[in-house]
Amino acid sequence: KPPISIPPLLSRLATASANLPVLPSPDPLCFSSVPSSFIRFWVSRLLQLYKRKAFCLLISSFRTSVLSLCGIYHRYGDSHCSPCQRVIVHLLLFSSLLSFTNPTPSPTQYEQSQIISRFQEYLRINTSQPSPNYKKSTQFILSLAESLSLETQVIEFVQGKPLVILKWPGSDLFLPSILLNSHTDVVPSERSKWDYHPFGAHIDENGNIFARGPQDMKCVGMQYMEAVRRLKASGFQPKRSLYLSFVPDEEIGGHDGLEKLAQSDVFKNMNVDIVLDEGLASPNENYRLFYGERMPWWLVIKATGAPGHGAKLYDNSAIENLFKSIESIRRFRASQFDLVKAGLKGEGEVILVNMAFLKAGMPSPTEQSITILVTWL
Repeated sequence: KPPISIPPLLSRLATASANLPVLPSPDPLCFSSVPSSFIRFWVSRLLQLYKRKAFCLLISSFRTSVLSLCGIYHRYGDSHCSPCQRVIVHLLLFSSLLSFTNPTPSPTQYEQSQIISRFQEYLRINTSQPSPNYKKSTQFILSLAESLSLETQVIEFVQGKPLVILKWPGSDLFLPSILLNSHTDVVPSERSKWDYHPFGAHIDENGNIFARGPQDMKCVGMQYMEAVRRLKASGFQPKRSLYLSFVPDEEIGGHDGLEKLAQSDVFKNMNVDIVLDEGLASPNENYRLFYGERMPWWLVIKATGAPGHGAKLYDNSAIENLFKSIESIRRFRASQFDLVKAGLKGEGEVILVNMAFLKAGMPSPTEQSITILVTWL
């Protein structure tokens, strides 16, 4: 649907509120009985907020009714909503727009250059598998945390694989916390196939940065840090505690990093309620939010059969039986890929199947196996 424009929405609110009837006996749990004076007050207040560029509005009352009403409105439209309910929905839409508008001023040109410089410094640290320089990346992250007065903790569940946790304490320590996660390691690179050095963080005349790992996912970790920097500069104090985690070994499974953190008492004591993590890389300046965007399913298919021989043919050999599964998987994979190639779906909207590993053995009877990663939505 097209984005909602704020001024027309305000006009709709003003018009709707002016024509509201006076409703007797207000019930605080039912929107259909909210008095019109209350609605008119909030409409006028919203107009003042918008004119004065007050960017954050919180509506904390009627929380349960808000959810049920928005569901009715989304499903049935205006026909199932009273005049008061329609105005409340518009109020909620407008307050949502305001609450997601950046409350801090835009960075100056100098601040922007500093942001890019810090990002480049992170990109120039070679954390590619199989020999990531975790020591240098950890020192870099800790130096940023010190400049922002964040609490720091470095944990090595496995020696040589540090996990960095930063904390911005909230004003209410009893509330569940928010965790912003990113990984520090990146995939390998072949220098001969790059126009610029993969760890040089070169910027061309169009502002494009050439490096290994800028979207997967060093940019996200730096976005977290820069967001904290701007919020702190504006005087913002979070109500919930905010954690930033920089974990190792994601590119090789994450077993020695995030997996061990999630199983630890450290994570339990963090009392995490919401986690934001990696998603699809963006080809432009827009970022999309996903919930459970990709879920992995590792399969191992084993086939048994008679062993081969240079002077004899056998029916139902292990490799022959395995090829039947491989061909079935290949056809399904091709059908999903065709949807992407035709522009009907994006890569995050299809089931991805990749045959990753083939292993053969010589027991009797012969056994062959392949490891397959299936990712679905």
